[in-house]
Amino acid sequence: MSNEHIPSLPVNLTTTYFQGLLPGLVERYGKDQNVSIILNATVAPTTIFHADGMGVMFSTNLTFYVHDERAITVTVTNMDFIISLALNSNLLKVQIVELKDFDCQASNSVIGDFNAAEFKDFFNVGARVAIPFINTFYLYNGFALPTQFFGVLKITDATFEQHENYLKASISPEFI
Repeated sequence: MSNEHIPSLPVNLTTTYFQGLLPGLVERYGKDQNVSIILNATVAPTTIFHADGMGVMFSTNLTFYVHDERAITVTVTNMDFIISLALNSNLLKVQIVELKDFDCQASNSVIGDFNAAEFKDFFNVGARVAIPFINTFYLYNGFALPTQFFGVLKITDATFEQHENYLKASISPEFI
Protein backbone atom coordinates (compact mmCIF):
# COMPACT_ATOMS: atom_id res chain seq x y z
CA MET A 1 0.00 0.00 0.00
CA SER A 2 1.44 3.34 -1.01
CA ASN A 3 0.31 6.82 -2.06
CA GLU A 4 -0.04 5.56 -5.64
CA HIS A 5 -2.37 2.72 -4.57
CA ILE A 6 -4.74 4.99 -2.63
CA PRO A 7 -4.94 8.28 -4.54
CA SER A 8 -8.03 9.45 -2.62
CA LEU A 9 -6.31 9.15 0.76
CA PRO A 10 -6.45 12.59 2.42
CA VAL A 11 -2.85 12.32 3.67
CA ASN A 12 0.44 11.26 2.12
CA LEU A 13 2.14 8.17 3.52
CA THR A 14 5.48 9.71 4.39
CA THR A 15 8.14 9.45 7.07
CA THR A 16 6.85 12.70 8.55
CA TYR A 17 3.25 11.41 8.68
CA PHE A 18 4.31 8.18 10.42
CA GLN A 19 6.73 9.86 12.86
CA GLY A 20 4.20 9.60 15.71
CA LEU A 21 3.54 5.94 14.96
CA LEU A 22 7.13 4.92 14.28
CA PRO A 23 9.65 7.27 15.88
CA GLY A 24 12.98 6.96 14.15
CA LEU A 25 11.75 7.09 10.54
CA VAL A 26 12.63 10.77 10.03
CA GLU A 27 16.00 10.39 11.76
CA ARG A 28 16.95 7.47 9.51
CA TYR A 29 15.44 8.54 6.17
CA GLY A 30 14.71 12.28 6.42
CA LYS A 31 11.46 14.24 6.30
CA ASP A 32 8.67 13.67 3.78
CA GLN A 33 10.09 10.48 2.25
CA ASN A 34 7.48 8.14 0.76
CA VAL A 35 6.56 5.09 2.85
CA SER A 36 5.09 1.88 1.46
CA ILE A 37 3.36 -0.73 3.61
CA ILE A 38 3.01 -4.43 2.88
CA LEU A 39 0.15 -6.13 4.75
CA ASN A 40 0.54 -9.88 5.09
CA ALA A 41 -2.21 -11.75 6.94
CA THR A 42 -0.71 -14.36 9.23
CA VAL A 43 -3.92 -16.34 9.86
CA ALA A 44 -7.43 -16.37 8.39
CA PRO A 45 -9.80 -13.86 10.02
CA THR A 46 -12.18 -15.10 12.70
CA THR A 47 -15.77 -13.87 12.93
CA ILE A 48 -18.03 -13.70 15.95
CA PHE A 49 -21.72 -12.89 15.53
CA HIS A 50 -23.56 -10.69 18.00
CA ALA A 51 -27.13 -9.35 17.98
CA ASP A 52 -25.84 -5.78 17.49
CA GLY A 53 -22.98 -6.44 15.09
CA MET A 54 -20.29 -8.80 14.01
CA GLY A 55 -16.79 -9.07 15.40
CA VAL A 56 -13.90 -9.70 13.04
CA MET A 57 -10.54 -10.63 14.50
CA PHE A 58 -7.39 -10.93 12.44
CA SER A 59 -3.62 -10.87 12.67
CA THR A 60 -1.20 -9.38 10.18
CA ASN A 61 2.36 -8.31 9.62
CA LEU A 62 2.76 -4.65 8.62
CA THR A 63 6.12 -4.14 6.94
CA PHE A 64 7.07 -0.49 6.41
CA TYR A 65 9.48 0.32 3.54
CA VAL A 66 11.31 3.54 2.73
CA HIS A 67 13.45 3.70 -0.45
CA ASP A 68 12.82 -0.06 -0.94
CA GLU A 69 14.49 -0.76 2.41
CA ARG A 70 12.56 -2.51 5.16
CA ALA A 71 12.43 -0.05 8.05
CA ILE A 72 10.45 -2.22 10.47
CA THR A 73 7.96 -5.07 10.60
CA VAL A 74 5.15 -4.74 13.13
CA THR A 75 3.23 -7.91 13.94
CA VAL A 76 -0.34 -7.07 14.92
CA THR A 77 -2.28 -9.89 16.56
CA ASN A 78 -5.87 -10.27 17.70
CA MET A 79 -7.01 -7.02 16.04
CA ASP A 80 -10.69 -6.91 16.92
CA PHE A 81 -13.12 -4.85 14.82
CA ILE A 82 -16.86 -4.53 15.29
CA ILE A 83 -18.71 -4.14 11.99
CA SER A 84 -22.36 -3.84 11.07
CA LEU A 85 -23.82 -5.72 8.14
CA ALA A 86 -27.02 -5.17 6.21
CA LEU A 87 -28.29 -7.19 3.27
CA ASN A 88 -31.08 -5.81 1.16
CA SER A 89 -31.91 -7.84 -1.93
CA ASN A 90 -28.46 -8.32 -3.52
CA LEU A 91 -26.70 -5.34 -1.90
CA LEU A 92 -24.43 -6.11 1.05
CA LYS A 93 -23.64 -3.02 3.14
CA VAL A 94 -20.73 -3.11 5.55
CA GLN A 95 -19.72 -0.42 8.02
CA ILE A 96 -16.84 -0.50 10.49
CA VAL A 97 -18.22 0.48 13.88
CA GLU A 98 -15.17 0.34 16.11
CA LEU A 99 -11.63 -0.96 16.60
CA LYS A 100 -11.73 -2.73 19.95
CA ASP A 101 -8.18 -3.85 20.75
CA PHE A 102 -5.04 -5.55 19.46
CA ASP A 103 -1.56 -6.63 20.50
CA CYS A 104 1.63 -5.74 18.67
CA GLN A 105 5.37 -6.26 18.62
CA ALA A 106 8.16 -5.33 16.24
CA SER A 107 10.94 -7.18 14.50
CA ASN A 108 13.58 -6.37 11.88
CA SER A 109 13.77 -2.72 12.97
CA VAL A 110 16.46 -0.50 11.51
CA ILE A 111 14.86 2.62 13.03
CA GLY A 112 15.56 1.96 16.69
CA ASP A 113 13.44 0.87 19.62
CA PHE A 114 9.73 0.11 19.27
CA ASN A 115 7.22 1.14 21.94
CA ALA A 116 4.11 -1.07 21.61
CA ALA A 117 1.98 1.09 23.93
CA GLU A 118 2.73 4.28 21.95
CA PHE A 119 2.11 2.45 18.67
CA LYS A 120 -1.30 1.27 19.92
CA ASP A 121 -2.23 4.75 21.17
CA PHE A 122 -1.27 6.40 17.87
CA PHE A 123 -2.95 3.65 15.84
CA ASN A 124 -6.19 3.96 17.87
CA VAL A 125 -6.31 7.73 17.31
CA GLY A 126 -5.61 7.18 13.61
CA ALA A 127 -8.37 4.57 13.44
CA ARG A 128 -10.90 7.09 14.79
CA VAL A 129 -10.04 9.31 11.83
CA ALA A 130 -9.70 6.52 9.27
CA ILE A 131 -12.86 4.53 10.07
CA PRO A 132 -15.32 7.27 8.98
CA PHE A 133 -13.19 7.86 5.87
CA ILE A 134 -13.19 4.14 5.00
CA ASN A 135 -16.92 3.85 5.67
CA THR A 136 -17.73 6.90 3.53
CA PHE A 137 -15.39 6.42 0.60
CA TYR A 138 -14.96 2.66 0.35
CA LEU A 139 -17.95 0.99 2.03
CA TYR A 140 -20.84 3.46 1.59
CA ASN A 141 -22.22 2.01 -1.65
CA GLY A 142 -22.00 -1.59 -0.51
CA PHE A 143 -21.17 -4.64 -2.57
CA ALA A 144 -23.49 -6.08 -5.18
CA LEU A 145 -23.87 -9.82 -4.76
CA PRO A 146 -24.68 -12.09 -7.69
CA THR A 147 -28.38 -12.53 -8.45
CA GLN A 148 -28.08 -15.52 -10.78
CA PHE A 149 -26.35 -18.82 -10.23
CA PHE A 150 -25.40 -21.39 -12.86
CA GLY A 151 -27.96 -19.91 -15.28
CA VAL A 152 -30.78 -21.79 -13.56
CA LEU A 153 -31.40 -19.98 -10.28
CA LYS A 154 -32.24 -16.34 -9.66
CA ILE A 155 -32.34 -14.73 -6.21
CA THR A 156 -35.21 -12.23 -6.10
CA ASP A 157 -34.77 -11.17 -2.47
CA ALA A 158 -32.29 -11.82 0.32
CA THR A 159 -32.01 -10.61 3.90
CA PHE A 160 -30.30 -11.66 7.07
CA GLU A 161 -30.53 -11.02 10.78
CA GLN A 162 -27.64 -11.00 13.23
CA HIS A 163 -28.14 -12.97 16.43
CA GLU A 164 -25.88 -13.99 19.29
CA ASN A 165 -23.41 -16.53 17.82
CA TYR A 166 -25.17 -16.98 14.46
CA LEU A 167 -26.42 -15.25 11.35
CA LYS A 168 -29.92 -16.01 10.01
CA ALA A 169 -30.15 -15.72 6.22
CA SER A 170 -33.30 -15.72 4.15
CA ILE A 171 -33.44 -15.91 0.35
CA SER A 172 -36.22 -16.02 -2.20
CA PRO A 173 -35.06 -18.20 -5.09
CA GLU A 174 -36.68 -18.42 -8.50
CA PHE A 175 -35.82 -21.07 -11.07
CA ILE A 176 -35.19 -19.60 -14.51
